[in-house]
Amino acid sequence: MKYFISDYHFFHQNIFKYEPIRQQFGEKFINEMIKRYNSVVTENDVVYMVGDIFCGFNQMKRAYNLKRIEKEYAKAIMSKLPGKKILIRGNHDRKSDSWYKDIGFADVQVIEEVDGFLVAHYPICEKYIYDINENYRPYFKEALTLKQKYNIPVIHGHIHSNKLYGCPNHFNVSCEVLDFTPISIEEIKRRMNESKN
Repeated sequence: MKYFISDYHFFHQNIFKYEPIRQQFGEKFINEMIKRYNSVVTENDVVYMVGDIFCGFNQMKRAYNLKRIEKEYAKAIMSKLPGKKILIRGNHDRKSDSWYKDIGFADVQVIEEVDGFLVAHYPICEKYIYDINENYRPYFKEALTLKQKYNIPVIHGHIHSNKLYGCPNHFNVSCEVLDFTPISIEEIKRRMNESKN
C-alpha cells in the first residue's frame, strides 16, 4: 500500500502557535504521531513524506537544554516508523540527501509521479511558484506545464490546515487535515472522485 503525509514539523515549537489543533498533544506530540502512523502503516508499505518532517531543532534544543544532536533524535523517530519512507523535499528540508538517507529515508525527491499523481510539497499552481526555493523552481515550472497540459492531479502539503483556492485538482496531505494519520492512495482517489460528484 502507498501512503502520504506531510508537515509533521517534528522539533518545531512555533508551529503550535500557527496550528492550534496541535496543542491538544502538548509534549506528547511526537509519541502520538508515531502511534497514529503505526496504526495504518506496516513494514510492507511505501510512505511518501511530502515535506517538512523535521525542523526547528535548535529552538527545541535551547528550550529543553538537550545535549544530543538533531540527527540522533531524527534517526530515533524514523526507526519507529515502519515502511519504505520517501521524502519529497519541502521548504524546511534543507539538509543533504545523504543526511536524510542516514536517518532512514530510502529516497529523496523534489517532485515524484505516483500512480498518475504529481507529488510535491507545494501546490503546483501559478500562485505558489514564487514561494518555492529558487533551486526547485525549474522542477515546478516543468510540473506546472505538465499539470496544465494534461490536468494531472496533485498531492501536496505546505498549507497545513489552510484552504487552497484557485488550484483545482489538488489534494492536501498536511497532517492537520488528516487527523495526523497517513492516508492511502486509494482513499485519496476515493475522496477526489467524491468531491467531483
